Amino acid sequence: MNRVVWSVLVLTLSVTLVNSCTRSKTSGTSTTPDVGSGDGTPLVDSGDMGPELSDTASQTACPSGMVDCQGCKVPCDLGGAWDATCSHCLDQQTPASPLLPVVGLRLGLSIDVPHGTDAKTQAWRAWMWNEVEALGVRVVRHDVIWAQIEPVQGQFSWTAEDETVAALKAHQIRGIGLLGYGNLWASKYAAAQNDTMVPPDNPQDFADFAAAAAARYAGQLDDWEVWNEQNAGYRFWKDPKTLPSGNPKTYAALLLATGKSIHEVAPQARVAFGGLFYLPQAIIGAEVFTQQALAAEPTLGDHIDALAYHPYAVYPPHLPPEASPTTPGVPAMAVPLDQTADRLQGVLQNSLGHTLPLWITEVGWPQTEDTNTAQQIAQYLLRSWALALSRDVQALCWYTIMDQDPSNDNYPWEKSFGLYSFDTDVSDGSLPQPKPAALALRAMHRVLGAYGFAESLAGRSSARHHLVFARPDGPDRVHVLWDETAASPKPAMFWPRSAHSYRMAEALDPPEDVTAWAPVALDAQGHLTVQVGQTPVYVQETPE
Repeated sequence: MNRVVWSVLVLTLSVTLVNSCTRSKTSGTSTTPDVGSGDGTPLVDSGDMGPELSDTASQTACPSGMVDCQGCKVPCDLGGAWDATCSHCLDQQTPASPLLPVVGLRLGLSIDVPHGTDAKTQAWRAWMWNEVEALGVRVVRHDVIWAQIEPVQGQFSWTAEDETVAALKAHQIRGIGLLGYGNLWASKYAAAQNDTMVPPDNPQDFADFAAAAAARYAGQLDDWEVWNEQNAGYRFWKDPKTLPSGNPKTYAALLLATGKSIHEVAPQARVAFGGLFYLPQAIIGAEVFTQQALAAEPTLGDHIDALAYHPYAVYPPHLPPEASPTTPGVPAMAVPLDQTADRLQGVLQNSLGHTLPLWITEVGWPQTEDTNTAQQIAQYLLRSWALALSRDVQALCWYTIMDQDPSNDNYPWEKSFGLYSFDTDVSDGSLPQPKPAALALRAMHRVLGAYGFAESLAGRSSARHHLVFARPDGPDRVHVLWDETAASPKPAMFWPRSAHSYRMAEALDPPEDVTAWAPVALDAQGHLTVQVGQTPVYVQETPE
């Protein structure tokens, strides 16, 4: 698969608050501090109104760096303006959304599941499934290869997939079956080239295979992704008419036939538009490809349930998930990860009149000597997934669990995407060693698994990020903070809610016992101050 990755250049959340900001209680009503925007800006919480600024503060000359807005206040970032009540900065805050489904059900891996009866393969499989569960992963995207299952038309061999589906069930993991690719008997061009990365001459042949899989595993495996990076024609959809790009029209015909056929035999199944390589790097990008495919088959939207994509910035990978053209050295085509979700939803809205659930079925960064260190990749995992969760992406599949054999020279930059170092044989008693990203993923599930995204308390235009996750069944919240520009940790301040205590820990590998996290005390002005740098931090908020 196309393992395109970005290197995330992570920065520190810095906030400057000046002590001369005045706060008071409204007449007859007790108001208490609320969580701020990360820069001291008070925000309104549904049950606890933040402190209002004193109406009596009428300074005409505010201290340097302050503005007069019913009293001296910190100016809004990047040209934003205070709202009419001077309570928060316009264009700086993402409005709070209804609480989304919990994080723990969305964290996943994209894995090439090994098959074989030999001891070495079986030991590798056993280690892999046990480690997947230990990581907290609850979604696994894996290949369901047409040419292997139906090598002769009408003759199926399900042994390998039966084993995978049984393992998914045993470990209580949601599977996403990647249906791909071509078949030598189904395409004259594929047969001539001896290449299965070619679409079939008759899309119904593929649809029949997909329907057979959906019917066999109905109720056990109900999420299906149709093809992989089909807009990358040089590798996955080798239609000679459109190389090096894919062909939106022929893919739309195959997806329409497949969606109809799957839903006929498994109405409860979810069919996803196959994972698109996001940016137009010598190929049609995800936005244009989606629009053209939907235009080619106007009824396609009635037969798909999700859109999958891979938010890689460029290839080979070297950009952070927040990278945008305003970042020095970043190409004009780069799109921050959270904006990729918004832009694709915009395409769907314009084309279909409604949006669809989004699945990120592959994303990752390879470890390299000159760009992505093991520590950076762990930071990128946390930051990219936090951004995706803030945009309601419903499946997040990291590529992949273990590095490839370093002697493999095919796509050499793709050998080091794993959460674990390469191990030639786990049956000999040695085990793959976890990288920092594996520890970060395990901790993310432990800390945020029972929480859903609640709101963002920092603006999209800012390098500072402050995302809040809340428990559907309780008052606890977790704040995730980082800054994508700072070279070293700097203080970030925000206003606490009354009668709540706060503890913080670095997110790469926080102590399992939250009581061992460092308490965060109020300063003299009533702010919470935490040190935030390239590595995100968790701040646990608990009622006292």
